[in-house]
Amino acid sequence: MALSAVATIENLFSQLPRPQQLTIIYQGALWRLTDLQKRQFLAQAKVSNFEKTYQHTLQEWEQQGLPDDASLAMHEDYILWHHWTAVVSQTEEEIRKLQELISQGPPSTDLPHGSN
Repeated sequence: MALSAVATIENLFSQLPRPQQLTIIYQGALWRLTDLQKRQFLAQAKVSNFEKTYQHTLQEWEQQGLPDDASLAMHEDYILWHHWTAVVSQTEEEIRKLQELISQGPPSTDLPHGSN
């Protein structure tokens, strides 16, 4: 997103009344948390599948190195394994932060549900 578009969004958001801003943040955090949990579930499944397929953890391969007879597919899996392991770590941190935000509760006892 271009810098001017971000500035426009921030400017428009800042013009909303404070209760609306807080409601948008809270509801957005709930939505984002669900999205991250789905992504984390997928990443954990991918990592688990690699561990079952190769009967090793990524950490073990990092210490021992790939087998000398590693195929091209194994090298590709190794790269993907790194990716999905990183996704697990990244989503864990983001989920933790969002859960902390959400644990503060909604900004008011009456969150609007489709009404003005």
